[in-house]
Amino acid sequence: MAELIIQHTDMTPEEVMEKIETIMLVNSAEHLFMNLATNPDHFVLTATDKNRQEVIEYTGGSPLPTRFFAHYGDVQGLRSSLSQDYQVQAAGTAKLEDGTIIGGVRHQIKQEKDGLRFKALVEFPSVLPRYMIRKHQYHLACEFRRWIGYVINA
Repeated sequence: MAELIIQHTDMTPEEVMEKIETIMLVNSAEHLFMNLATNPDHFVLTATDKNRQEVIEYTGGSPLPTRFFAHYGDVQGLRSSLSQDYQVQAAGTAKLEDGTIIGGVRHQIKQEKDGLRFKALVEFPSVLPRYMIRKHQYHLACEFRRWIGYVINA
């Protein structure tokens, strides 16, 4: 998990999450650029179907890129739940091409003082070494900092 604070914004949690989901799930030249530019670990982040995104990236410091599909709205098997006081989320399972569930995401955002708090949360298989989880926290902080920057500054 990585948490980001967005200070001094009038945007609502719903507006920010809707714009981030649009960047991730609507293929346009601008969005494809944003998806690759958010993190040098990204090779492919493209929508393949409604609420489904193909991802090829270095995940958690892996020496080789991983390929999976994020199925937003499908929370089957997720262990996390919406955190207290958070109003908005983008949650879904991460699956291999054959449908095997390998993890999931539950990104959340809430109003806080004069801004917002964003929680990027990824679920990994329990066998993953701790150092890979820590490396992926950095990955999440980098990519969501950029996506949120695109959204807030647009």
